[in-house]
Amino acid sequence: MADTSAFDSSPKGQVSGKVGKAYSETLLNRVFQWFREHPNVKGRGKLRKLAYDLGLDYQKNKNYLWKLSSQWKTDLRNERGSKTAIRSKPDEQHAVFAKSKAPACLDRKKGVDVTANAVSVGWRLSKNRNKILFWAEPGLGRVQWWETGTIFVHVAKPIQMGRAKTLLYHAFNNTGLIFDWEIMEQFVNSIDWYSSHDTYDTPDSKPLPYMKITTYEVLGVKVIKTGDFSHRNKLEVEVAKPKIIEYYEELVGLLKTNAEVSNDVLTKNNQIIEQFNGYLAAVSSPKSKSNSVDRNMIA
Repeated sequence: MADTSAFDSSPKGQVSGKVGKAYSETLLNRVFQWFREHPNVKGRGKLRKLAYDLGLDYQKNKNYLWKLSSQWKTDLRNERGSKTAIRSKPDEQHAVFAKSKAPACLDRKKGVDVTANAVSVGWRLSKNRNKILFWAEPGLGRVQWWETGTIFVHVAKPIQMGRAKTLLYHAFNNTGLIFDWEIMEQFVNSIDWYSSHDTYDTPDSKPLPYMKITTYEVLGVKVIKTGDFSHRNKLEVEVAKPKIIEYYEELVGLLKTNAEVSNDVLTKNNQIIEQFNGYLAAVSSPKSKSNSVDRNMIA
């Protein structure tokens, strides 16, 4: 039982024998406040320093302090372990883009009239050297069509894949750029989420110090920011599909389009592996004059 009468405003300063429960809310709050103010104090001497700072006898109160320390780490009622401390999804998203690839029939580099036809039906051509085509619908979003065939779809709130697909139907099918329904269906169904800016609220909503982390860009986490001018009290994460995933998807697509060639290569590789395994078996088997290894058995 802890000696808390010097700090407790409750009668007799008694402490409950139940784990993690105390009548002394004043002392509990003092201990939790100390934990908040000393997040980097760790190790076996942590509770001794806590007791010294609060004027407690460590030996008399160590069991109770251990209980409070455990409660601080696990209790959902304090800030550190609150429900807002673990997030499975962002509190808000903006700058959300989906990505797709224009079908071969709309190759802007090979098709001389593709860009002109798009402009004639309502697309807007940028003045910069990238020659990006834009299709915008207020309240729904906009489409960016690059000369390389890459297409980015910016979706306005509410952010839903159905709205991204609607933009593609309006921009390509309704305008007459794509008449073939099968091509249009394959094109629309190929779209996938690409990037977004995710923001997370902080418990006390106070402005955070500015920090920008770019360490994990190769993993798809482009930037982690705190204290940004647009979100002073939020943690912001800019995420995008990692390049390695894009390369893998391109490789899979290439293999699908060259299935026959790939099968021939795989068959030949399997034959070579079988021959090599046979050679290894012959080399490792007991040797005799009548059991010699044919060094030319691998064709």
